[in-house]
Amino acid sequence: MAYTIPQIIGWMAICQPLARYGESKKRSLGDTSADPDLDIKLYNTRLDIQYAYDNSADSSILHSIGNYGLALCGAYLFQAQTASGGGTVTPISPNTPIQTIVSPIRITGANFADALSWEGNNGDNINILSSYTLQVYWNDANRFLDEGISWSRTATGFDIIIDGSVITDFDATTTNLTSVFYIYISQ
Repeated sequence: MAYTIPQIIGWMAICQPLARYGESKKRSLGDTSADPDLDIKLYNTRLDIQYAYDNSADSSILHSIGNYGLALCGAYLFQAQTASGGGTVTPISPNTPIQTIVSPIRITGANFADALSWEGNNGDNINILSSYTLQVYWNDANRFLDEGISWSRTATGFDIIIDGSVITDFDATTTNLTSVFYIYISQ
């Protein structure tokens, strides 16, 4: 059975939070096959497929990248299909783009409100809503920070948590003024 591109886009959107939770749970149970970035891969690939669909709904490459998107969904695809009523999603008109958020946004320690708190100040003028899901990549550590361990969500941003392992010392007003963070945002 061939799926439509709007179905694939819808399922990928549903798979994002499922993958974030599922892969995090796998990691906490010591499963080394867990992919901590799967939800980001799903998000970025979904936006690429949406962009291609919006610009040329009859492109011959759409089904190839759509199949790649389905493959990324992996074990979460069945849950996504069930959550969306057995595979039915509202079709998206190729001429009506979905609202997207510029992601990631780049911030530095200079964007922090104080030594440990970033309250949404960014050079891209993006208003960070409390409903957004954030992922924080710290360039100094060359990794995504674990929510609840190295950072905690606030209404418009996040607070750094000095966890003693990844973050042993942090002060955005002095020593980490030029530290670079990339904030990945999804709705």
